[in-house]
Amino acid sequence: MMSTPLSYAHLLLCLLLAGLLGWQALRYRGWRRIARLAAGLVAAAALWFSAYPPQRTITVAAPDAAIVLTEHYQPDTLQRLLRALGPVPVLRYRTGSPAADTASLSSLAALPEAYPQVRQLHVLGVGLPKADLPTLPASVKLIPHGYAPTGFNAGSWPDKLVLGTALRVEGSFNHLGKGPVWVRLEEAGAVRDSVQLNSGSGAFSLSYTPRRAGRLLARLSARQGSKLLAAEPIPTQVEAARPLRVLLLAGSPSFELNLLKTRLGEQGHHVALRVSVGRGLQQTDFINHAQVSLGQLTAPLLAAHDVLVADADALNILSGTEARALGAAASNGLGVVLLTPTELPRSLPGRAQFALQSRPSAVAERPQQLHWPTGSGQTLLPALLRPSVRLQPLITSARPTEVVAAAHRVGWGTVVVSTAANTYRWQLAGTTATYDGYWSRLLTAAARPAELAAEWAAAAWPQPHRPAELRLTTYTSARQSQARVLDAQGNAVQVALGQHPNRGAVWQGSYWPASAGWHTVKAAGQAAGAFYVYTPRDWLAAQAAERYVAAQQWRGGAAFSSLPQQRHEPWPAGWFFALFLVAAGVLWLDEKR
Repeated sequence: MMSTPLSYAHLLLCLLLAGLLGWQALRYRGWRRIARLAAGLVAAAALWFSAYPPQRTITVAAPDAAIVLTEHYQPDTLQRLLRALGPVPVLRYRTGSPAADTASLSSLAALPEAYPQVRQLHVLGVGLPKADLPTLPASVKLIPHGYAPTGFNAGSWPDKLVLGTALRVEGSFNHLGKGPVWVRLEEAGAVRDSVQLNSGSGAFSLSYTPRRAGRLLARLSARQGSKLLAAEPIPTQVEAARPLRVLLLAGSPSFELNLLKTRLGEQGHHVALRVSVGRGLQQTDFINHAQVSLGQLTAPLLAAHDVLVADADALNILSGTEARALGAAASNGLGVVLLTPTELPRSLPGRAQFALQSRPSAVAERPQQLHWPTGSGQTLLPALLRPSVRLQPLITSARPTEVVAAAHRVGWGTVVVSTAANTYRWQLAGTTATYDGYWSRLLTAAARPAELAAEWAAAAWPQPHRPAELRLTTYTSARQSQARVLDAQGNAVQVALGQHPNRGAVWQGSYWPASAGWHTVKAAGQAAGAFYVYTPRDWLAAQAAERYVAAQQWRGGAAFSSLPQQRHEPWPAGWFFALFLVAAGVLWLDEKR
């Protein structure tokens, strides 16, 4: 209100009117007095506000902001944001058909043409795909608004694993409610592993060792009592173990190596055994292996094998020619595994990198706990290996610094030394998984490197009716122009492949899946690959978390202030004048009674 003589005169008039009407109301009794008194005060106030209406604050839309809606956005979040920003443009991000209720944004690159004033883009829902972020104009800043429903907001597991190794699933679960939650890893309708989250949310780690090769579709579920909170698919491919060509050397009859020979043969490996039974006398045996002469270790014989497993006595009795052949073969890729040495043989390749630490007899005679990434067991440990930065620990004892088995590269090959003794007792005791896990750990680390094969890979979280990038990494010079994709229903689609501009061995193409499930992809002259297409409801929370982090890390250009503008303006004076007329009419009608 402006302080002017006219305003003071108008105020005096309104006060006189209120006083006069109030004095008149006192002449009446009961409810008529109260009604007339109230009507008089309302009339005087309305007369004043008709000339000098009160101010109100109006939010004007932020001039440089817009809102983009993605899948599963929350309407409540949208309304709160609109109240904060004002009536800014609301767009629905969709690459397909346009939406009926809001304007559609087909791509981020089209934003400057349709809305040139936008400098800040607020994103609701699951978020924008990471692959689309590079198309965002540099002048636009991205502001994501988190989407955190009850569900698995993180999950990781291997796309491929070798039969006999554990499928390890790690992640985190978010529960908006209270109370403990059980997280389970299920396969073939049975619970394989489970863990309880006492607070209802948190990180978890589950594992399960598949028993057959092929495509595996496990399930990760979260339950609170009998209520299923969330369930997500866990697709992976279980590949048969690579058949190894193993040469076993024993300096004397060895129950350890004889049982190992049998077990490796049962697993499909090609095994040859040479045992020294006396001076100049040897005994040989073969499983899944052609019968060849093992009397002398020669370069062709060693080149025909992937790994040599020997005890210390067998290496100590090698001739100078055999020792030199073994050293050359190790440098060319042959793996060497030395078992339970009391002293390191001179003929051991890379001997200088290993050092033994003997243990007191009271400790060495008692079984000790062993640990490796996929398992554990108890056996005798007469010695330990001295830790070194040049050694890769494979198996440890009770403490991580107590190294039981370690590997060292020698040229193209790998030498492994293990001090564990009597591991065959695991097999005799029926703990086959422990025995297989131990030897798989040693042989996998030592085996001759396999020839590189072509590999297929798909972009993360492929879904129906959305482009999924397929990548083929080859190790040949053959040109790849197209691939053939076979979906879960048996429908075949040809996909054009183009060479990566910076990586000549990588070929890539876009494929639009029509359905969920396992898909097979193959190119001419290359091994077939497989990938899994998820349904639109799978792993929503995890995808939203990844997209939120990617959007936060995305750096746009210098953004203008998108705070909404506020201005003050008076309420419409007509409403107050109408109120004055109503109050005056009430007084007039009461007077006529």
